[in-house]
Amino acid sequence: MKKLGLLSAALLIAAGCTVDVVFEPFGTEVSLDASWTIDGLAADATTCDELGASTVEVQVWAESGSDFVTDGAWEASCSSGGFTTGPVLLADTYRVRLVAINAAGANVATTDFSRVTANVGDTIVVSGNFVPVEVFDPTGGDIDVDVAWTIDGAEASSAACSSIGATDVQLQVWDSGRTAFYIDPSWNASCASGGFVTAPVLVPGTYQVRLVARDSSGSSVDQTDFVTVTAGAGETIVIDADFVGGVATDATLAGSWEIDGVTANATSCADAGIDSVVLSIANDAAGSDIYIEYEFDCEIGSFDSRTDGTDVTIPIGPMYFSQWLALDAAGDVLASSDFLELQVVAPTNHANLAIPNFPGGTTLIVNLFWETDLGSGTYGTCAESAVDTMGYDLYDGLDARVVAEFDIACENQLVFEEPLPDDYELDLTGDATDGTKWGTTCTGLSVVGGMATYDCYVDVTP
Repeated sequence: MKKLGLLSAALLIAAGCTVDVVFEPFGTEVSLDASWTIDGLAADATTCDELGASTVEVQVWAESGSDFVTDGAWEASCSSGGFTTGPVLLADTYRVRLVAINAAGANVATTDFSRVTANVGDTIVVSGNFVPVEVFDPTGGDIDVDVAWTIDGAEASSAACSSIGATDVQLQVWDSGRTAFYIDPSWNASCASGGFVTAPVLVPGTYQVRLVARDSSGSSVDQTDFVTVTAGAGETIVIDADFVGGVATDATLAGSWEIDGVTANATSCADAGIDSVVLSIANDAAGSDIYIEYEFDCEIGSFDSRTDGTDVTIPIGPMYFSQWLALDAAGDVLASSDFLELQVVAPTNHANLAIPNFPGGTTLIVNLFWETDLGSGTYGTCAESAVDTMGYDLYDGLDARVVAEFDIACENQLVFEEPLPDDYELDLTGDATDGTKWGTTCTGLSVVGGMATYDCYVDVTP
């Protein structure tokens, strides 16, 4: 199972309170091996000085890119050129990069992200070349930041901070694109203090800011969501946050998928041409804002994160929308389910997902998109384009009619079961009660075996 970082087809709905989600990949299953160069040259005192870097650290991000962690043991002097660690992470899929840091603790350069999947016993190799870039330094102005926090909704105290393992809280100010951040030694205070106010040092602009609760080693134990703020000269940026600890934050998920009504196995997946199945979970019903995706080998047929060790979860509380996708070996989508609501609310902490049924054997699937107006170049569903009835002729490579239907209710998808291997073409017509007509011919519908999926765009005719 590969955890990619964001949607799902399913589910169970309950009711309760929302809690924060903490990205915690720390474990004893995966090691790190880091190395770097600077402008293509070996890292040494001279090249590091030109870069303006004193140390280099590895950042390990959630696959979604929503959060990251690092650790004091995951860094070394810039001039060392690299380091290795023992097992420090859980087996999972991550985005990783190297960050060069100056003596003040600010980022001066980063490498590109790499997406890596590590199994138990693996070593993640993180290598890159730093290219000097303009340093993000937002200081030199007269904007201050007023920071305050609570623990589980209550006033911060030594006991409350101890419950989440935090000794201090740090303010991070990122650029608006969240590519680099700036910190100052004075921008932190003991967790039990509950807050602080910075000196008026920021220049006017737009930033993304957050608070990070850290343990005695400087490692993050919790962090707030990023907040975008725009401040003018002389203004004060106010940040109020609540760190959460001691409560369940995630719900486990279980699901299975079928091919022709039977739980998938190695044979049926191969016959259908399905290599993997993706459970996709989005923040919106249209699926445009993906939260996380989980990918499974088709042949396993099911999972249950309560018992089989798969880390398939969603935060308790928020409403999500889920979808199943069947992919071929190239990663192309062969079939998909509709988006369904997915929510788990405390005290419930588990959801069983709705079961998708993918077509098996040799199948030709044609997704239909109907033009909304003559010459508009915009296409939608039958309902969106007001198509009432339709007809079609499917022809094989010898121009022999295979199947045809006319004056049927408009469809958004046609599924042809067990077509012979061939290259097909599909003639389509559509009619509306107001007299509008549609028509097109879709060619190149090649079927070799398994599931073949194509999109066909049907134009309004004059």
